[in-house]
Parts: sequence; structure tokens; C-alpha cells
Amino acid sequence: MNMLLVPVYAGSEAGDTGGVSISPRMQQNLGLRTAVVAQGRLPSQVVASGSISWNERDQVVVQARASAFVERLYVRANLDAVRKGQPLAELYVPDWVAAQEEFLAVRRMQGAELSQLREASRARMRQAGMSLEQIQQVETTGRVQARMTLTAPIAGIVTEVAAREGMAVMPGTTLFRVNGLATVWAQAEVPESQAGQVRPGTRVRATTPAVPGEVFEGRVQALLPEVAGGTRTIKARMEIANRGGRLVPGMFVQMHFSDADPRPTLLVPSEAVIQTGRRTVVMVAGDDGRFRVVEVEAGTEAGGQTEVRRGLQAGQKVVVSSQFLIDSEASLRGLEARLNAGPPAAAAPAAAYRTPAKVDAIEKDALTLTHPEIPALKWPGMTMEFKLAPALKLPRGAGRRRPGGSGVPRARAGRGGDHRAHPRRAGGERQAMIARLIHWSIANRFLVLLATLIVAVAGVVSMLRTPLDALPDLSDVQVIIRTTWPGQAPRIVENQVTYPLTTTMLSVPGAKTVRGYSFFGDSFVYVLFEDGTDLYWARSRVLEYLNQAQGRLPAGARSAIGPDATGVGWIYQYALVDRSGRMDIAQLRALQDWFLRFELKTIPDVAEVATIGGMVRQYQIVADPEKLAAYGIPLSRVMEAVQRANQETGGSVLEMGKPSTWCALPATCRRWTTSAPSR
Repeated sequence: MNMLLVPVYAGSEAGDTGGVSISPRMQQNLGLRTAVVAQGRLPSQVVASGSISWNERDQVVVQARASAFVERLYVRANLDAVRKGQPLAELYVPDWVAAQEEFLAVRRMQGAELSQLREASRARMRQAGMSLEQIQQVETTGRVQARMTLTAPIAGIVTEVAAREGMAVMPGTTLFRVNGLATVWAQAEVPESQAGQVRPGTRVRATTPAVPGEVFEGRVQALLPEVAGGTRTIKARMEIANRGGRLVPGMFVQMHFSDADPRPTLLVPSEAVIQTGRRTVVMVAGDDGRFRVVEVEAGTEAGGQTEVRRGLQAGQKVVVSSQFLIDSEASLRGLEARLNAGPPAAAAPAAAYRTPAKVDAIEKDALTLTHPEIPALKWPGMTMEFKLAPALKLPRGAGRRRPGGSGVPRARAGRGGDHRAHPRRAGGERQAMIARLIHWSIANRFLVLLATLIVAVAGVVSMLRTPLDALPDLSDVQVIIRTTWPGQAPRIVENQVTYPLTTTMLSVPGAKTVRGYSFFGDSFVYVLFEDGTDLYWARSRVLEYLNQAQGRLPAGARSAIGPDATGVGWIYQYALVDRSGRMDIAQLRALQDWFLRFELKTIPDVAEVATIGGMVRQYQIVADPEKLAAYGIPLSRVMEAVQRANQETGGSVLEMGKPSTWCALPATCRRWTTSAPSR
């Protein structure tokens, strides 16, 4: 069976016990060293790289509390350092004048029952956005305080300046963002295999080449529940004390994690552990000079020590040098095969069966025989090949020969069908079947050609009928959110609509990029998903998060998601052309918007019909204030009449603004935000 025999001498039991015995003299010649398995604590030695970012929990927003005008700026550029209480901007608030004059007038009145009026006046000033300190200042000085000075609530860095001198601001407009520098965040990429050694509260020591010699202390704040598929790392967020404000966002840092209270475990030198590819083993030394292989479960490794979770006991000795020489001496693979095996069962003697056989061929190292059926073994008749013993092999160069005659050698087999000479079943029957198939194909050439032609035609028809996408959609899976807030400037739309929606959509599962664009009265947010994401699943997730964010949007802002169509989906384009010359482009646009578009959208699988070009017919209403006053008609009645007229003619949108009005029939009526009506 191609196995080498190894001599075993009397008194040598190492081969039976799964070990090897080495004399002390041989151990000294090999330079064999051992170490004791000790109980100890293995400190965590996780090292990761990362970058510094702002501590978002140490961020404050300075907003306008009332409608005002920016008269003076004390901080004009981003990333300026400010102290706590330092002035940032001075605002002029016209709405405060009336409220303060009313309070001062009530205060100058004489009477016993004026306390309720004074409290009502104070409440009105609080509703106008004045703080208690400002109200107290008005009471103390007795003068109107129409200007407000915004100060920095904390010391730090101004990361955003959204105000400019002369700018008009609305209540809730973000003017400044200030980030503290007492602590910063460090985002680190921890290998997935070492993530178990890092947990919230673990101490961190950070160093950076920008500040050599300085060590910054901190702790792990959170392990973000996300693993990067490309690098197999998990993100850890650390909060680090920033002494002197030396750490700034974007700076590279090297972080060392250290467990404050490591658990006790068994430790062995790392050089004593042998990795075989399938298992981890160590060589355990006995007191009588014998060595045996023990399979262990290794844990973490640090400082030249390896944690052993299973397989060893404290006080045992393991080999730390010359293990591979012992491996060669003791045939480690054979020892591993017997490591956990029990004593081999005694093999039952195989019964011999004899049968006549015909010698078909004799080669230099094999003999081919054909024997009849053997009923005792339930074997059919077969042709078998037997390997010759080395002493019976033919000399090199001897060819194949067939004996002339039918000798009757006898084949011998053991019970259960295991032949002593490793036979194989020949393919005589298969060869005969293939020969019959070839003869039948030659005799029926017409049927073979006809079947081949039918198969070829079926393949061509299947290829022609297989649906193929000639223009694959390679665009990103994206969902567009459009929010309309009529009459608002792009900056206000950015602060109160685009920014809240963008930050909310960053939490949508599967979203990789979120882009926001702000225009006059409109906000567009594009949510791009990872490749392979189902479009309708992405739209449903965006709709869920949009419903959550709807309550944080200002009154009058209306959000909706765009159609489920991409640029590749535009499959047909057409143009409306009036060859008679009796219709202008405004009439053609009305025909497209109010007739053709609705008819085309009734076609199955049509997602969107977009209109490009043309002009929307508009009618402008110019109100004469003198005539309105002469007839006693307020401007609100004119607006109400226009609104009812638009409803009667199928108008769909009515945007409310300030004094003057213009209408786009048949669907829209808008009001310009002008200070005075024009004639």
C-alpha cells in the first residue's frame, strides 16, 4: 500500500502515546529551550490610525430671534477664534420698538390696577424675541433698545458665518456656528479582528507628528455599527482632551488603545505556537524527556506573549525553540493524525474467494484479467487490472503483449469487495454502447442531420426572442426630493429646508451620497444609493425619513419626491409644430401641458412626460389703490376673487405673498413681493 515501515524497539512507547522521546544529550545538541505556562494579564495593544474632527456635541448655533437687519459684524471670516461672551454681530430689530414703547407708556401711566397691563407688555416683548436681560435693561434705562448684540455662547472656533452687513434676517435664521476646542473627536479604523478588544470607555493615547513629544489622553466614546466592506474595519469614535487647542480637524493621529483592567489568562511565548494551517499546536515537554503535541486555541498576541484559551494548564512546560527539529524527528503529521484517535480496532481476517479468470494483457507493471460472475460477493463479470509486485515487473522497454491461450489464473478477493491488488472496472460495456451509437448514426444520417437542423433553428429563435437591454441603465440609484417654499431667498431655503433635509437623509439605510441645492423658493435634495439597491425600496425609505423631517420644516414648505425615471428612461421625443402659423409658442405650451401630457401619461409604463421650451401665458393684475379706496374694496377681496376665478377655471396652485399680484392661467396666481403696487 506504498507505506514505509518504521522500526519500533522494545521499551519505546512514545509512538503509541502520540509523542517522541529525546535524550538529554540530544536536547542539549539541539539547543532545546522550554518555558512554563503562566497565569497573567495580557494588556491590549491595539493600534489604529485616524483623523481629528470637530466634536459635534460641543457645537452651538447662533440664530436670530426676530426679524432684523445686520448693522455691524464683529466676526467676518470662518475659523476665527472667539472667547465666551465676545460680540459677534449687532442687529437692528424694528419690531422691538413698538413693543418697548408700549411697555414704557404703560409704565409711565398712573393707576392702581396697571400690573396686568405691565405683565402683558412684558409678555409681548418676550414674544418679540427679547431675552430677560434685555427686558431688564429697558426697565432700568427707561429707553427703547432697538439694537441687539449677539455674543459667543462658548469659547471656540467660528465654523460658519452666514451673516453680512445690511442683510435682512428672519426669525430662526442661522447666523453663526461655533465649535468648542476643549475636546475633539478622533475617527479611527479598527481592524475587525481586533474590534472585540475595544469597547466604549477604553482609554486612548494619541500622538501626532504635528506636535512631537505630546501625548493626548482620551476615551472611546462609541463604536459605530458599520463595517467597511473593502478594508474590513469598524469605525471607532474617540473623545480626546485638546490641551491648548493644538489638535485641529483633519490632523493625522496615531492612537494606542489600552484596557484598564485586562482579564487574567494563560500566557505562553509566541514562538512556542505552531500554526499548521488547519490547527494551532504546541510542543509540551514531560518530566521523563518525552514530548507530545497538544492542540490549543490561541487568542490575542501582544509583546511576544500569546493568550491560550483552551488546551493547556498553568505550570506545564512548552518548547520555545527547536520545535521544527522535533517535528522532523517525530513526524508531526503522523502524531496529529493519532492525536485524538482511540486505539485502532483489530481488523477481522478477510475471507478468500477463488474464481477462474482469463489473462487479457500483460504490461510491464500491470496484469489485466477478465473473470465471470461471483455470486458469493454479488459481483457481475468484469475486466480488472492488477498491479504487479516490484519483483514481478517486466524490464523497461517491454511492450504490451497478449498471451496466446486461455490460462486459468485465480483472482483472490476479501470479504466486502476489497481486492488485495486494487482492481478497477474496465469500460468494455461503455465502449460497446458508444460503438453501437456511432453505427446507428452512420446508418441514419438523415435523421441525425434533421435533428441537428432543428436544434440550430431553435437556438437562433431563442436568441432572437431573448429580451436584451441595448442601453443598460448605468446611472446611480437616486431619489430626488423637491421642496417648494414660495417667496423665500436661497439663503433662507438653505438654512431652514435644505440643511435639515440633507442631515436627515444621511441616516437613510444604503445612502452613500446626499447632495442639496437651494434656489429662490425651491430646494432640491439628491439621495444617491449604493449599486444594486432596488429603486422602489429606496423611494420607500426616503419617504419614511421625509415624513419624520416634515415636522421640522417651516410652515408653507411642501416636500415631494420626484418620479421614478432616469435619464436612460427617456425613450421618445417629439415636437409640437404649427405649420399653419396661427398658434404661438404659448398656445402650443398650453396644448402640451393640458391635453397631450395627460393623455400620454395614461399609456402603461410611462413614468413621466417632461415639457421643454414654450412660454406660459400670464396675466398681470395691477391694482389702483385710489380706486380701491374710492369703492371701499380692500386688496384682500381682490385676491379672494382671483382665487375663486382660478378655482373655477381649473387652477391648481395659489402662492400667497405681499402687496401686488400676477397670475398665470389656467393654473397659477402669484403675488410679487414689492413695496408698492405699480400702474
